[in-house]
Amino acid sequence: EVVLRQLSFEPGEPFRLASLQRSQRQLYSLELFQFVNVEVGEITVPIDPGGATSAHVATNITVIEAPHRQATFGVGYGSEDHARVDAKFTHVNFLGGARVGTAEGKFSSLERGVRLSFNEPALGHGLSAGVNAQSWYASTPAYTLRTTGGRVGLLKVLARDEAISGGRTRGSVSITFAREYESYEVSPAALADPDFRPNLIALGLNPVTGEGRGTVSAVTLDAQRNTVANLLDARRGVLLSAHFEAAGKFAGGDFSYRELSGEGRGYVPIGSTVVLAGHVRAGSIGSPGDAATTVPFFKRYFLGGATSLRGWGRFEVAPLTSQGLPIGGFSMLETSGEVRWMPGAIGLVGFVDAGNVWNRSWRLYPRDLRANIGAGLRYRTIVGAIRVDVAYQLTPDDLLVIKGAAAGQYRRFRFHFSIGQAF
Repeated sequence: EVVLRQLSFEPGEPFRLASLQRSQRQLYSLELFQFVNVEVGEITVPIDPGGATSAHVATNITVIEAPHRQATFGVGYGSEDHARVDAKFTHVNFLGGARVGTAEGKFSSLERGVRLSFNEPALGHGLSAGVNAQSWYASTPAYTLRTTGGRVGLLKVLARDEAISGGRTRGSVSITFAREYESYEVSPAALADPDFRPNLIALGLNPVTGEGRGTVSAVTLDAQRNTVANLLDARRGVLLSAHFEAAGKFAGGDFSYRELSGEGRGYVPIGSTVVLAGHVRAGSIGSPGDAATTVPFFKRYFLGGATSLRGWGRFEVAPLTSQGLPIGGFSMLETSGEVRWMPGAIGLVGFVDAGNVWNRSWRLYPRDLRANIGAGLRYRTIVGAIRVDVAYQLTPDDLLVIKGAAAGQYRRFRFHFSIGQAF
């Protein structure tokens, strides 16, 4: 039953080789099998006295099961999160029927915690369901956040093969309900800014400790369209996504806001060694009242870092307090363009990043962008490209204060080391 419901064809349909190829990919995606082969079997041509013929194609499906229990363990290092350790245990046939149960944990200087999840892959009509629970801690330059709670969602995957190009378009739509208890605290530097104290009080934070807490009850809608074959080493295609989130007092929530964001990525190969890559992302968040006093602090936007505006450090691009400290905003726009030259396992990249964050909800000002240029080195591995980037600010913010010094007196370049492309 598990095998048959992954097939992209039914008896009596016109034969298409693409349907066999898609079925094989879908069976592999279950991670239940270490070998899958879907091939043409015997072809018979019934004799029709009227002279018409219609061939019947049999299909042979061969699978070899993989171990149902799988464990992975990893260690790594990045210029932002420093040393990190993560572990994951997955049961790909939990309770039978190709249901998946997962337990994972991570520890680094930026985030740590545990997550449990369960996926039901076959509700009918192409729908799957997922449930997860987590206890997670995240540390940022602007705040720390502890999240405890869970989510439940429905996902519908859409996919079709392109008859002309031979590629494949994958898409999905999902709806998720989240109920999570949030405990957060602003950075000591922001807490020390006397001009920011009224905002702390308006946000319901303790003006002395900078602490706040509350429950988020939110519904999210997500849609995605993807024609990129390999996101770890993208060479061709586009990835488009949209996200809408609404939080309110329903189900006991303490926060009320609306968020809308979208992202696009594109990859164009030039010859066999060069890829032009582009990325744009925009978003805004607001509420029926004043966003500065009703949107929780941890939902504010910040830019800068290894996968954002690389000329700045993590969370350094945002509206500032009077003392030059980033405190986040309610609208953001970021763009990137790269030329990737990969003649072999080692390659070079040149890039330009631009973007900014603004204080007003539902307002973007493309003429008011921070920008940087840079270059990087890539080393291709089976887990993604090892990445080293150096970026230089073209439009520094002289009011920004970093480690107690004005940005102009600090430095206008940043160095980033990580695994995986920036986008």
